[in-house]
Amino acid sequence: MGDTMPRKIRFWRTVGDSYGFVFGDWGRLFRASAAWVVIGCVIFVAILAWFGPEALQRAKQPGLTHMTPGQTVAGLSFALLALISYVAFSVAWHRAVLLGDGHETPLRALRFKGREFRFLLYLIVIAFLSVGIVAGVFVVGIVAAAGAVSGQEVTDMFSGELRGGIAIAILAVFVGIIVLAPFLARFSLGLPAIAVEEPRGVFGRSWHRGWRNGWRLIWGPFVCSFPISIVSGLFRAGQSFFGLMAGYEAPWRIFGEVGMLAFYALGSFAHFIALAGAISFLSLSYRQLAVSDIAT
Repeated sequence: MGDTMPRKIRFWRTVGDSYGFVFGDWGRLFRASAAWVVIGCVIFVAILAWFGPEALQRAKQPGLTHMTPGQTVAGLSFALLALISYVAFSVAWHRAVLLGDGHETPLRALRFKGREFRFLLYLIVIAFLSVGIVAGVFVVGIVAAAGAVSGQEVTDMFSGELRGGIAIAILAVFVGIIVLAPFLARFSLGLPAIAVEEPRGVFGRSWHRGWRNGWRLIWGPFVCSFPISIVSGLFRAGQSFFGLMAGYEAPWRIFGEVGMLAFYALGSFAHFIALAGAISFLSLSYRQLAVSDIAT
């Protein structure tokens, strides 16, 4: 029986099934995301009332030193909300795909307990692992570039005369990331496993299940989320447009602020739809490979 089970993700079929699941029940999607969108809108209105529309726009120059107090508060508030809502929504949606959950009230989507903390811890471990590997590849690239430039010190690579050394280091990092990305992607199968409360050993099992599926686990979530991400980006652009309008005097200011809030809510909901598409692909891929793993 084990020989007849697929070891590779059925890519396009899984993409189609992911879209079908996301758009097959709008009520489920609403229950999973509405509470988070409302919380975001409350934070949005509070910052708008306290600091004004400027706090909800990007700083003119990148960097914390160029941000106003309002922009700093807004950035930290929305970053924290994004992290918490991402974890809670992801766990809920994985369980909706794999276990049929998702029939509760919207307030149930705010659940953040042991299962969600374990999910968050796994994300942190994978993030540190990825950053560590990228940093290691960069160091190797620096050393390789230093070796390629004979008779020069490593620090001399960054001088104007030795830009080729920098190019070699950047190329080494780029190639290293391309080579290592599919291996790191295999660990993403641990996310649905944690959501359905698999016991310890998820790290190793996700590595085993993702064998020969790294690129599928990269491109699948991308294909499932990219079209709606474009829509979300358009809503964000609309929010910025109304932000400019909010800089004028009343009544344009009021019209602009209302428009900013409306487009923020639409953009947030579109973001959750895109996220649901990516999560659905991971969940359905996990189902295929976990069944295959058990069968073998």
